[in-house]
Amino acid sequence: MAADRPDMVVVAPGETVAMRLQLHGKVPEPVLQSLIGRLRVSGGAQITRAVATPEITAAGYDVFTREVDSDLEFSLRPTAGSPQIALADLPILAFEVKLGDATATRYEIAVHAVTSLPVRSICPTTNALVVPPP
Repeated sequence: MAADRPDMVVVAPGETVAMRLQLHGKVPEPVLQSLIGRLRVSGGAQITRAVATPEITAAGYDVFTREVDSDLEFSLRPTAGSPQIALADLPILAFEVKLGDATATRYEIAVHAVTSLPVRSICPTTNALVVPPP
């Protein structure tokens, strides 16, 4: 599970960057009852908006978000009364990150604290937004 690709994106200070939380690989059967994790952005950047992607909704899941401390907690659950499909290589969450005004800096975006029911091995990862010197 990663916040977009490639592993670094070069951006301008003060920019708002649109990103996606992407599931890479396939979650083995049976279908997930829940997937919970957190997104964290370092360096004073803030996640300003987060919504479920059309792809995860079409797969039969709802995504809920809430701010916890300085993290964005996300949870994925089956949509009531809707059939679910096994999850494989799809974006889960679209989100925006508002950067600070600093130059020559790097904002790390980390996915962590990922748990699922039934328990599955899901590896969280990091990515970075890089603001070069002027």
